[in-house]
Amino acid sequence: MIKENPIDNFEVLVEKCAGSEVGARVLGMYDHTIQFSLLDGDPFFFTAIGGKVEVSAGEMPSTNLDNGYEIKGSTDNFVEWFQGQSRMSDLIENGQLFPVASHTTKRHIDYWVAQIVRIGNGIKIPKEVY
Repeated sequence: MIKENPIDNFEVLVEKCAGSEVGARVLGMYDHTIQFSLLDGDPFFFTAIGGKVEVSAGEMPSTNLDNGYEIKGSTDNFVEWFQGQSRMSDLIENGQLFPVASHTTKRHIDYWVAQIVRIGNGIKIPKEVY
């Protein structure tokens, strides 16, 4: 999966995640929308509602704001994360990705989206997650 466009990378990860039993359970854990805001590129968003998932170009609809979450970063940082070259937590710690939530109770979404990326990259996750 060598693609330089983060939306293409993320679509592949979601497809791979959805194609596994564990991944399908993880994707169905929450009804949520995640906005990926690229500081140097086009934004996209991921929606998981009722077990159905979709990756779309652009800004998430304002109707999703209550269940929304945003991650900001550069194209290179998203590609690096989505291709499994860096962990989300390391990119956040190094000031390269910036999760934005309306309140701290949304921090579980960091962990959820990180698990989607890990499963999509074929990395096992701890069993207690699912």
